[in-house]
Amino acid sequence: MTDLLNKKIVFVANNAWSILNFRKEVILKFLELKAEVHVVSPYDDKVVQLIQLGCQHHVVEFDNRSTNLVKDIRLYYQLKRLYQRIAPDFIFHYVAKPNIYGSLAAHRLNIPSIAVVTGLGYAFAQKNWLYRMISALYKTAFKFPEEIWFLNQDDADLFIRNGLVNKKLVRVISGEGVDVDYFKANNLTKKTVFTFLMTGRLIKSKGVLLFAEAIERMQAQGYECKGVLVGTYDPTHPDTIQESFVQKWKNNDSFLYMGYQNDVRSILETAHCFVFPSYYPEGVPRSLMEAASMKLPIITTLHTGCKEVVVQGRNGYLVRPQSVNDLVDAMKAIMQLTPEQLKEMGEAGREHMILHFDVQQTIQNYKRAIQAYL
Repeated sequence: MTDLLNKKIVFVANNAWSILNFRKEVILKFLELKAEVHVVSPYDDKVVQLIQLGCQHHVVEFDNRSTNLVKDIRLYYQLKRLYQRIAPDFIFHYVAKPNIYGSLAAHRLNIPSIAVVTGLGYAFAQKNWLYRMISALYKTAFKFPEEIWFLNQDDADLFIRNGLVNKKLVRVISGEGVDVDYFKANNLTKKTVFTFLMTGRLIKSKGVLLFAEAIERMQAQGYECKGVLVGTYDPTHPDTIQESFVQKWKNNDSFLYMGYQNDVRSILETAHCFVFPSYYPEGVPRSLMEAASMKLPIITTLHTGCKEVVVQGRNGYLVRPQSVNDLVDAMKAIMQLTPEQLKEMGEAGREHMILHFDVQQTIQNYKRAIQAYL
């Protein structure tokens, strides 16, 4: 495939931020191949950057957490009308509602598409009526894409086991990749105090409170360390932490909350270890891949999506989900390593990213799909 001249490729997600943050390199490759790239999402502050890259943006307002079926049906017709107007040659859908209603709309218009399951999300963690409703919708919609991509084998197996997808349509890719040339450590000078870093949304199931408690226990036992937390606080999320924690951690020397950061590389460079005690239904967390690519030893959970990034004892440690005791033990073990051992762990993590999670492999997956179905 030398070019995609005049081919219209559409990316549909619940926000422009995720398209820019997770799929920028893929989009740039399609633009390089002369494709006409369209992004469909609600409007946010990343839309301008997507347009600057060369994309065309179309606003579709919806809430991925809403359970209002009338609004969802409206979304289906909104997407269908938009697809008729754009006349795409191929569509990539991401997250639940675009995967469901976008796949149905694309099928109705005979437009080839791929659904990318980036993680199972909050609904699958509850196993309640919402889980049953979402499962039924997936089962209906996932009859129609050319392929359904999963970011880890556990999620794919769950969908196959529950009869939500035809096994023949399933393809497992290694996360959405990380740009190992961009996330490359240059400054190896670490902070004087041993620093544990976590980046991610401030919701309970990401393990934020577990991380804070582990740091408190370590400090109470005389370990000279600090915690740094970076990420977005969303008070509207059903699993959000209390705002009092956020206020407590701001400007706190022992456990510092730095808010959302556009570029985390300088923060990653000064940390000694990356901690991500998530028990959320992850795909493959980008934060873990970025940290490993930046040569940080990692402590994360023996949990779907997280465990794929760590080879136990080689580039970090895996702990039981929701176990503060396990987390503290792993943090102590990391602190007891020599600088040379920490460096070896970091090097092993970067090697693992280059071998299994380099974004160039992700780009090849997209190119293969376009070649197969256009």
